[in-house]
Amino acid sequence: IVLALSLFLGLGLGIGGAFTKKALDQGVEDPSEVEAATGLSIYATVPHSEKVAEMSRQRSAGAAANFVALAEPNDLAVESLRSLRTALQFALVDASSNIVTMGGPRPSVGKSFLSVNLAHVLATSGKRVLLIDGDLRRGHLHKYVGGHRPGGVSEIVSGQLSTVDATRKTAEPNLDFIATGKIPPNPSELIGSPRFQAFLSEVSARYDLVLIDTPPILAVTDPALIGRHAGVNLMALRAGKHPMREIMLALKRFADAGVRIHGLVLNDVNAALGKFSRYAHSYHYQYEYKSASDED
Repeated sequence: IVLALSLFLGLGLGIGGAFTKKALDQGVEDPSEVEAATGLSIYATVPHSEKVAEMSRQRSAGAAANFVALAEPNDLAVESLRSLRTALQFALVDASSNIVTMGGPRPSVGKSFLSVNLAHVLATSGKRVLLIDGDLRRGHLHKYVGGHRPGGVSEIVSGQLSTVDATRKTAEPNLDFIATGKIPPNPSELIGSPRFQAFLSEVSARYDLVLIDTPPILAVTDPALIGRHAGVNLMALRAGKHPMREIMLALKRFADAGVRIHGLVLNDVNAALGKFSRYAHSYHYQYEYKSASDED
């Protein structure tokens, strides 16, 4: 009897442990759960958009990109970004600067989509906005705006180009853009330099709002270096893709660097189901975040 009971208890503990691990590894789907665990507000939930997915596929195939906010201004995803604009404007009232960063835990959370379209939505409200691609390793915002990578942040900070000469116009008159520039061999050193800080001070004085798209915090330290100069730091999450411990680890990386995340943005919400889609993940931090080529 004792042997049978021991086997039963062992089996029960094993099954219970498996369910616990699955729960920890599963992508979080409940916004209230995220808010309760992190203590942070969700500034906006952005629903899945077939138009966004279609444009992403076209961009991957090499087609000319466009802002969803420009091409489909009534898309539900764009409407949610207008709500994010309102929340952000409130957050900026007491902020230390008009610089805003958009980051994320890992690649492929949709932060670049959020950055370019939020920038457009902000600009259409009458704000003079500068969008900066701050991912000096794999940034690709120039594919949304048009043009090539070279002639951007890396050239400005290294003294090869003036900020004025690196600034590009977009289809929206109130929105300007600065690309990554050539991919440097030392992104963290450039971003951590006094010249980068001087560059941000310069553009902050010229625009009503500066929005910087940053690389994933669990891949590199760059977003924490940039976040120190920002008045508001946002972290984007893709619905159902992140185990809670991944979210908490990302926030810890920022906190350890002395950077505060002010709010979260939940992207790609499955609006048809009224909840987040569930995906199970094995948990590894072996992100391949290699530098892109200048031709990308």
